[in-house]
Amino acid sequence: MDKRVYLLTIVSFVVGMVELIIGGILDIVANDLNISIGQAGLLITIFSLVYAIAAPILLILTSGIERKRLTL
Repeated sequence: MDKRVYLLTIVSFVVGMVELIIGGILDIVANDLNISIGQAGLLITIFSLVYAIAAPILLILTSGIERKRLTL
């Protein structure tokens, strides 16, 4: 199998886990930044909103590119 497929799989996994990992260490992040846990929780909210808004926009912008070429 092409090495690029493995790389794509790993990158997709990491992108999916980023939002979940920060939730587990939220208290540590809040302490390091000297902010409340609620304020640190906004990091997850902002990341999710940016991801939710950017995904459809990028899908539209890349609609003319062949999918296999785009992902690999």
